[in-house]
Amino acid sequence: SLQRTEKILSTTFSYDFNDGNLDDFIVEDYDEYQDYTWELEEDGEGYYLVSYSHIAEYVENDYVTYLEAADERIITKAAYAITEHSVLAMDINVNGMYGDTVAVEITKDGKNFVQVGVVGDDEYTYSSEWLPKKVNIGARMAELGLEFGEYQISLYHKAVTSRPFFIDNLSLTERGLVYPAGNYYLVAAADSTFTVEVKSVDYD
Repeated sequence: SLQRTEKILSTTFSYDFNDGNLDDFIVEDYDEYQDYTWELEEDGEGYYLVSYSHIAEYVENDYVTYLEAADERIITKAAYAITEHSVLAMDINVNGMYGDTVAVEITKDGKNFVQVGVVGDDEYTYSSEWLPKKVNIGARMAELGLEFGEYQISLYHKAVTSRPFFIDNLSLTERGLVYPAGNYYLVAAADSTFTVEVKSVDYD
């Protein structure tokens, strides 16, 4: 049988964060450590988004204790049209720490949020490499019975570890399953007269 492949039909936004600013986002920090929240960091090749809310404290015998307290959101200032084909994609790096996750949410008013996905190192790789992840927002909204429309998108980090959570190449796209280009043949059989209409749709 012929297998369809996923293709990006359109791109709503795409951020590699290399301009060094978060002008299109609102940062909300709910924990007590206001200086440790969603921010941009540079690694010599460019900028990336990081949630880094734990604070190191020196105690007896110079032992370091980490306060695991991240509770923060970064929200798009603009609302975007979400359809059944909407997918949020990103690269993540959890610095080898399995179990920490970031929730993907949508909101209409910036106060009430609905979780539509979760990203994290769920492959038990304990990897320190960048991992591509995607959340099928449209499909999840359909499962939840939510109405498609204009929504702001939020990344919500409530840490369970003492490691930072890195995100890069954040994009919202429309994706669909399409057949590869080629020659196709239709075989049909019927006991009475019928008609067949074949349409070709160009997504390029």
